[in-house]
Amino acid sequence: MSEHPLKREESQVEQDMEQSLARAAGQPKTAPSVGGLASMFGEAMKPAEKQITQVSDAFTYTTPFKLSFIGAGQGGGRIAQAFYRLGYRRVCAYNLTSADFKDLEPSILKYSPDVGGAARDVTKAETVLKSHEDDVRSLIARAWGTDTELAMVCASLGGGTGSGSIDGIVKIVRDYMTSCGKQAKCGAIVSLPEIGEGPQPCYNTVRAIGRLTDMGVAPIIILDNEKINRKYKPGVREFYPKANGMVADSLNVFLQLCNSDNAVNQFDTTELWCVLNSGIVVMGAAKVGGPTDIRSASDVPDAIRQALTDNLLSDIELKEASHGAVLFVGNEQVLDMASEYFDAGKDFLQRSVMAENGVLFKGVFLDPECKELVAFFIVGGVKPPKAKMAELVSQAELAKRMGIVDKPSGSETMTKSQFFGLGN
Repeated sequence: MSEHPLKREESQVEQDMEQSLARAAGQPKTAPSVGGLASMFGEAMKPAEKQITQVSDAFTYTTPFKLSFIGAGQGGGRIAQAFYRLGYRRVCAYNLTSADFKDLEPSILKYSPDVGGAARDVTKAETVLKSHEDDVRSLIARAWGTDTELAMVCASLGGGTGSGSIDGIVKIVRDYMTSCGKQAKCGAIVSLPEIGEGPQPCYNTVRAIGRLTDMGVAPIIILDNEKINRKYKPGVREFYPKANGMVADSLNVFLQLCNSDNAVNQFDTTELWCVLNSGIVVMGAAKVGGPTDIRSASDVPDAIRQALTDNLLSDIELKEASHGAVLFVGNEQVLDMASEYFDAGKDFLQRSVMAENGVLFKGVFLDPECKELVAFFIVGGVKPPKAKMAELVSQAELAKRMGIVDKPSGSETMTKSQFFGLGN
C-alpha cells in the first residue's frame, strides 16, 4: 500500500528541518567530492573568452596572420568595415553613440554605451572608455574568438571617439591577447584629417599619434584623407569607401602574396612582420606596363618614382625607412623579362626610400591574369610627413592658445622638433 500523501509531506518537512539544524550547528551534509565540484563549477569558472566560438574568415586563401579589427568611432568603424567586405570576419566596432553605426553592416558586432557621442571631446571619450573597459573586452571576445595573431585598431584621428579611445583600446586588446596565450601584436590604422577641419581635429590627431608612438604600437598605417581627396577627387558619398577601400586593398595584397604558392621569388611571414613591426608604415603600387611597353630597365624605377608621388596613401620622408619590401606581379610573359628590370626597381627603392642601413625585401609572383608588370611596395620605420605634421602641430598649438582644449601633458607638450623629429 502506498504511503499517504500527508505522511510524505510531513516526512519531507522533518528532513528539511534536520538539514537546517545541521547547517546551523556547523554540521553540513556529506560534502561533494572534489571531482564533483570540478564538474559543477569547472565551466562556470573559466574566463568568458575561453568559451567563445572561434571565428573563421570568409575567403579561401591563407593569410600569414589571423587578423582582427576593431573600429573606434564612426571613421574607425568604416575602416574596419572595409576589411570585413574583403572577407575578414573578426571585426567589431565601438562608438559612444549607436547612431554612428548606421553605415555599418548589420552582421558586424557593435557596442556603444550610448552617451550621446564625443563631439570631438577626447577627454570625454577617454573617460567613458575607462568606465566600459569590460564591455569592450567582451565585445572583442565575442567578435574575435581567441586565436587572433595580429590585431588592428582603426580610427579617424580628427574626431573625439577615435582619437580619445584608440590608446585605451590598444591596452585592452593587448591584455586580451595575452590572456588568450597570444603575443600582444597590436597595430593601428589611422586616418589624418584635412587641415581645413580646424584646430581641434588637428590637436586630437597630434595627441593620439603621440600616445601611439609612446606605446610602441606597430604597425601604424597612415591614411591621409587630404591627399586622397586631392588626388582622386571622389564625390562626397564616394570618399570614405574610396579611401578606406584603398588601405584595405593595399594591406590585403601583401597578406595574400606572403607565402603564396605562386611565388617565383618568395616573400615570407618573417619578412612581412619585419616591415610591419618597424613602426609607421605606408604602402603604394606602380603599374609599370607590359613587355612591349617596357623599353629599358630604367622604365621600372621611373614608374615607381611616379607612384611615390601619386599613389602612396600618405607622403613620407625619403631615405628614412628602416624596412621595406617590393613585390613584382605579372603573367609568364611579363616575368620572362630579364632580371635586371626587377633589380632596377628594387635598387631605386633602396637608394631613394631606405635609410643607409635599411633592409629591403623583394618578391616575384606569377599571376596569369596580370598582363602588365605591377610593383607593390610597403615601407616602414618612417617618420610622419614633415609638412603635414608641421601643419597639424601648428593648428594643435592654436587650439591650446584658444582654450579649445585642456592643457595637455606628456608627449602632447613636446615641441614640433622633439615630437616628430621635424628639425628646424
